[in-house]
Amino acid sequence: MDRYRQRCAYLAMHIERATGSPTVDHFVPKSADWRLVYEWTNYRLAAHCVNAKKGVLDVVDPFVVRDGWFALDLATLEVVRGPKAPKKQHARIERTRALLNLRPCVAQRAEYIGLYRERIIPLAHLEARAPFIASELRRQGALAPGDA
Repeated sequence: MDRYRQRCAYLAMHIERATGSPTVDHFVPKSADWRLVYEWTNYRLAAHCVNAKKGVLDVVDPFVVRDGWFALDLATLEVVRGPKAPKKQHARIERTRALLNLRPCVAQRAEYIGLYRERIIPLAHLEARAPFIASELRRQGALAPGDA
């Protein structure tokens, strides 16, 4: 929890009540390689809703994601494939998007953006709790006045 700053490895968001309690995901599923069950390098902190749906899906490892692989559609608050997503990762990215766009995850993004736009939380708080959202607002020129 401390190492991840209580952020879901997949969502890059603080694990709040809406997304469920923190869980440990075995990135390589136990059913695929039981030898990795107790390997720290195979663990990812995940919001319960994401971990419960991931199962054995072949998704993008959050540890290898680079800037631009994912983007945020500010109209729908859904995560989309980013402009720098490598073609060889497109199928995995699409499977990952299915997890990232679960209803509670989109709702949590809406709450963060709403609180930020209403100036209830400052940009620094948003950057700490939801760095992907903050970076997308910055990249898309959608920061609140005075935060640019």
